[in-house]
Amino acid sequence: MVCLNLPPSERYKLENVYLVGIIPGPKKTKNDQINRILTHLVDDLQTLWDPGFLIPTPSMPAGRKIRGALIPLVCDLPGGNEVAGAPDHNATKPCAYCEVTLASLDYVEEPFPPRICAKVLAHGESWRDAETEDVRRNLESQGGGRWSELMRLSYWDPVSYKVLDTMHMLLEGMGNRHCRKTWGMDPLRLDGDGQTLAPAIIQDPVRRTECETVIRTGNRKQISDLGLETLRSLCVERELPWGVVLGEKTLPKVWQHDADVITPSWIGRAPKYAGTAGTGTLKADEWRNFLTISLVFSLPQQWLGAGERYQSLLENFMHLVACIEYASLRTISEKTIAAYEAHTLAYLRGHLRLFRGKVLSIYQHSSLHLPDFMRRFGPVHAWRAFPFERYNGIMHSINTNNKIGAIFFAGKYLC
Repeated sequence: MVCLNLPPSERYKLENVYLVGIIPGPKKTKNDQINRILTHLVDDLQTLWDPGFLIPTPSMPAGRKIRGALIPLVCDLPGGNEVAGAPDHNATKPCAYCEVTLASLDYVEEPFPPRICAKVLAHGESWRDAETEDVRRNLESQGGGRWSELMRLSYWDPVSYKVLDTMHMLLEGMGNRHCRKTWGMDPLRLDGDGQTLAPAIIQDPVRRTECETVIRTGNRKQISDLGLETLRSLCVERELPWGVVLGEKTLPKVWQHDADVITPSWIGRAPKYAGTAGTGTLKADEWRNFLTISLVFSLPQQWLGAGERYQSLLENFMHLVACIEYASLRTISEKTIAAYEAHTLAYLRGHLRLFRGKVLSIYQHSSLHLPDFMRRFGPVHAWRAFPFERYNGIMHSINTNNKIGAIFFAGKYLC
């Protein structure tokens, strides 16, 4: 936890961050298990809000009344849903902010009705008071989420206070998905234009068995003789990318161009061979540098005069880059927020037009709600998850014996 009364330059320093606790492993909590830990924190937060505390000061020896509230909740999407009791990403109504259904995520032309705080709280209470797990699962399937101990706070608004973290949503969510899922980034695959029109599914089971046998045991010519549509169908059924945009020719050129780019000392660089298995999972900062520097410098050079399809791919990608840049500004206004909204809509519309075989994810839909939080809380650098993830990394680096409490028992026996 951090104190938002401190300026952004001070609030995230290690000495000013309050570590509430560490959830024991080895596995993550599931469903409402987090409530068993939150209940103790909420007890203290409720007292902090009402009646508060009297703290003596030189000008007020009798004490100055201090009150505090938990606003906002900063987490990645799955963690925020778990802590706040919001619906899961695969629920019938997966969005914590509006009434969109899972089947309607691809509709971006008009906003869906927003969720109402009072209804969310009432639904959470119904879930808490349900007598059986079947009733609870039924309530969850309706898209209303679960009970959270945070709902005991008299001021808590589960719709407005669970913010969207741009680090996870834009960089590790949308940017990662665009490169790896939509563009199929893989230096071992043939380059293509990312066409994902769904081919006809092989209906004849005998024909399907024959094709699968050829795929498993046939040589290159036999596989080629199956025909492009058959191969596309088999790839789509197995969610394998084909015709990848960042393939064996394009991606190495990105690496080559990246080596020629000179950046200021305070800006990091993307990994030398981004997209390869040896590089590993890219961190959020690495994704930002790869998206907004490496690809921005390389792709226009590679796709110059490559045809209308590639120009459309580049235009769509640049809308995503603009979303990241506008969302990362340290000073914002209604004009910059409106620019973010325009680029986000343009990106999502272009994505649906260019990649008709791929549906929007909950991260892509949630990006439409970010302007509400920018207007409510200001520039995102003051409330994003970067510093918290940094401290998670520090804690992960601490050596332990993975035996909770064992040190105390050992001390007892040694004494």
